[in-house]
Amino acid sequence: ISYVDATILENSSYVPTITGATSVGKHTPYVPAWRATLVGTYHISPEWSFTTAGRYIGRQYATVDNTDTFPKTYQGFQPFFVMDVRTNYQLNHNWSAAAGVDNLNNSKYFLYHPFPERTFYAELKYTY
Repeated sequence: ISYVDATILENSSYVPTITGATSVGKHTPYVPAWRATLVGTYHISPEWSFTTAGRYIGRQYATVDNTDTFPKTYQGFQPFFVMDVRTNYQLNHNWSAAAGVDNLNNSKYFLYHPFPERTFYAELKYTY
C-alpha cells in the first residue's frame, strides 16, 4: 500500500488554458494518491498452488490544473480495482500447467486506452 501526497506547491511557469484555472494546490499529473497491491499464493500440495491478486489505483489527473474532471473519457482516469486468480499444477521437474482469469471482477477502466475486460488463459510451460 502506498500513499503519495503529490500536490503542486508553486508553479510560476503555468499558463492556464481555462480562465481562472491554477495548478497550485492541485494533484501532480499521473500520480494517484493511493495504490495498493495484494498477492497471496496457497500451496495445496507440492504439485498444486492457487494464487489470487488484487490491485487498486486511485484517481489520477492528466492535466496540471486538474481540469480533466470527467472520468472514463480520454485523459479522465477513474480509480479502479482488479482481481486476478491463477491455479498451477507442477507435472514434473520440467513441466507445469496453469490456468487463470485476469480482471475476474470484469472492471471496465482505461488509461489512454481500454484495458482488457475479463480474460481467461491457459499455459503449458517447459523449464530446462
